[in-house]
Amino acid sequence: MHSVKTGQESKLSKPNIVLMVADDMGYGDFGLYSEGRVHTHQ
Repeated sequence: MHSVKTGQESKLSKPNIVLMVADDMGYGDFGLYSEGRVHTHQ
């Protein structure tokens, strides 16, 4: 897990959480900015 905290946080903002659950998928099967075989949104 990796997180970054900025100095400008709002108490009303919701956290950005991405939970990926997959069966039979390797680390090379998806990528950021459509660099893998499975399409991911930008």
